[in-house]
Amino acid sequence: MKTCAHCAQPHTRARAKYCSPLCKARAYNKARSADGRLRDYTRRPEVQARFEAWKQANAGRYKVERTCVVCGTTWMTKGKNAKYCTRACQDAAGVCTWTLRRRAEVRAQRAARGTTGTTWTSGACWHCGAQFVARKSKDTAKWCSRQCMYLGRWYRRRAMLQAAYVEDVNRFAVFDRDDWNCYLCDGAIDQDAVVPHPQAATIDHVVALAVGGEHSMANVRAAHFLCNAIKGDRTIKGLLTRPDLLANQGVGGVS
Repeated sequence: MKTCAHCAQPHTRARAKYCSPLCKARAYNKARSADGRLRDYTRRPEVQARFEAWKQANAGRYKVERTCVVCGTTWMTKGKNAKYCTRACQDAAGVCTWTLRRRAEVRAQRAARGTTGTTWTSGACWHCGAQFVARKSKDTAKWCSRQCMYLGRWYRRRAMLQAAYVEDVNRFAVFDRDDWNCYLCDGAIDQDAVVPHPQAATIDHVVALAVGGEHSMANVRAAHFLCNAIKGDRTIKGLLTRPDLLANQGVGGVS
């Protein structure tokens, strides 16, 4: 176990003086500020020229001119009480920002309550239907794994690209609503089969996205994988004109 040369926190990084790249950068800037290199750098003509050009480009946004209490650099800012021109100068002065103080306060409050602030949820995965228990966040509370989350997002993205997104579609809610029957051939869907098995469960847009259909619970039905593939972007009326398509596959007959 080693100790960081900047923040004095223990770390396990091999052959490293600092616990993170951030501490390394802060230590470097602190050394530059201490020996005057940072001040000399800001006084270079090319640096001053870039700074003047930046001030002219942002004259309408930054209207208050302040002088840094660490390096003495003059800069334009939006705050009348600003003291430091950069984060490096702020770190060199040893100032703890409000954000860091607030994070420390939140950690202390959670420790006093005996909690870590993590919320857990359980339920059925929207994609595969498996029961799961996971940490709750904005989007991952619906999925049992990253793979299911990516697949679910892919369906949503595909619909949004077609400008047809209306609402999220729960696949297993659709299967239960349709009693696990294929609406194309009126045959039973094998609940244990997975794609690409011909009788695996899929959801099909009654009015295909390619012809202007919407991605909503009202426009999706349960269908066999094979029936769904054969239907393509045709409508039910167009498919009924070719009853041999499904009948010849050994899946069922169109009713």
